[in-house]
Amino acid sequence: MLRASVGLLASVALLIPDLGVAKGGSRVEKYSVGPITMTLDIVGCEGFDVKSTFTFEISGALHFDADGTLFMDILHLKPVGRGLYFNSTDPNKTVLGSPAEREFDRTVYVDGERSVVNIHGPTFMITVPGHGRIFSETGTLVLDYSTGNPVITFSSGLNQFYDQDGAALCNYLK
Repeated sequence: MLRASVGLLASVALLIPDLGVAKGGSRVEKYSVGPITMTLDIVGCEGFDVKSTFTFEISGALHFDADGTLFMDILHLKPVGRGLYFNSTDPNKTVLGSPAEREFDRTVYVDGERSVVNIHGPTFMITVPGHGRIFSETGTLVLDYSTGNPVITFSSGLNQFYDQDGAALCNYLK
């Protein structure tokens, strides 16, 4: 969900290039977009969903080879403020994300097609005083897109978003 949205936003970023030329005739186009506010489905719970509304800025750099073919996209998703997580059936039940939530992605393209995405977080991180950490997506994920659909080929850290392991978050927002 988030990765697809970020991919669309990165495409929009092509409209705001800051051209640079690297060694070997390759070129780099820097971009920035935002602030953007978005609401995402985070995890399904019994009887409700947890959603998150957050505002973020995207910056990055598209890398093209000497023939003009895209071979890498470096993207940084930086929140503005803190994400708000809430119960979809009772929006008064909320919790704030950590001010440290952010994401750094490196996408490799083969023949201009997305091939591998390395995602580094903490993309999501919720810690509640007196309860401890109740939800997080931290560490590194490597997604292989060579078959068209993303397949996780490496995972480190806590990956409750991708694993849809939201039991503690669901219990807190009941």
